[in-house]
Amino acid sequence: METIEKLKKEMCTGCWACTQICPRHCIDMRADQEGFLYPTVDHEKCVSCGLCTKVCPVIHQRTPNEKEIAYAARSKDAQRVANSSSGGLFSTIAEHVIQQGGVVFGAALDGDQTVKHMKAESKEELVQLMGSKYVQSEIGRSYELAKRSLDEGRMVYFTGTPCHVAGLLNYLGKDYSKLITQDIVCHGVPSPDVWRKYVQYQEKKHSAPVSKVSFRNKDTGWKSYSISIAFENGRFYRKSQADDMFMRGFLSDLYLRPSCYACNFKGEKRSSDITLADFWGVEDLYPECYDSMGVSLVYLHTDKAKQIFSEIEEKIECHEVDGHSAVQRNSAIIKAPKVPEKRSEFMKALQEESYIRVMKKYCRRPFNLKRTLWKVKQSLLKK
Repeated sequence: METIEKLKKEMCTGCWACTQICPRHCIDMRADQEGFLYPTVDHEKCVSCGLCTKVCPVIHQRTPNEKEIAYAARSKDAQRVANSSSGGLFSTIAEHVIQQGGVVFGAALDGDQTVKHMKAESKEELVQLMGSKYVQSEIGRSYELAKRSLDEGRMVYFTGTPCHVAGLLNYLGKDYSKLITQDIVCHGVPSPDVWRKYVQYQEKKHSAPVSKVSFRNKDTGWKSYSISIAFENGRFYRKSQADDMFMRGFLSDLYLRPSCYACNFKGEKRSSDITLADFWGVEDLYPECYDSMGVSLVYLHTDKAKQIFSEIEEKIECHEVDGHSAVQRNSAIIKAPKVPEKRSEFMKALQEESYIRVMKKYCRRPFNLKRTLWKVKQSLLKK
């Protein structure tokens, strides 16, 4: 029986393409002990049509587009840049698509702080899709909804991780002139279970449900971004990526999805139309493009990408750059993370011990003598 279960579990990206293509609706996504979702087949309903394996982006990998033009870019709207993860390119393109009567798909946090792909058809709905979410997004029925909009003749701007975009393209099975796909330079997706337990810990500590999360708060600048959380009782939490335990674990690759450690979707050339990333190191490589609040690295892979970029040129500042040079400062463009030595140990401990105890043990901040002396000095000055 030919089903998606032929794919080794550690290679599955959790893109949901198989669940949406199944004509019998006999594939469900279920969480394993680490909190990652994997397809499970109801063999009593399955008719062995093989469609689930045909759309799998790992089994059937797409040929990358040949074009590749790179830009350092940012919106001319300073407030938009401040509210975005880097240079505000996503929201600029998304608003343009919505103004054309199109729809936008991207990751959003729902009321339970679960990351899910959602559709936006207005500027108000678009707000929830803005900003990075460092948790794997549940695609749900987004591919189906995108296809429905395309079949109605509407423009669709679909954004996600490279494996999400590849899954969509395999699901659609043909090119649509009004489809614009955009992936990101992905570091890897953390466990939804680790995130859920982190939210529960914060809610208990602050005695209220979470009302809003920003994974990339730039109040102190683009490079020194923080994770910030607002609570329903008016309390507020903010810590830098180096001081927050969830961000430390994420940035040390401790609880990424297993497939992320052997990612098949790296490279400067992609199957998407557009790739967006932070342009780390832009101040050294292209100082004339630097903005302390963020600069986007943009790869355009298709004529459709070049066309939509030309349509928003009055709203952005951009400078063509050597895409290869950007890799020097953002290796995630081409390299998958390595499996941390203590990953298995961490995941096992998380099932058996309290969340905070495990996080404090495995996500400690490395000892920094200069920082420690600075803290001691500050405490003495307050006395």
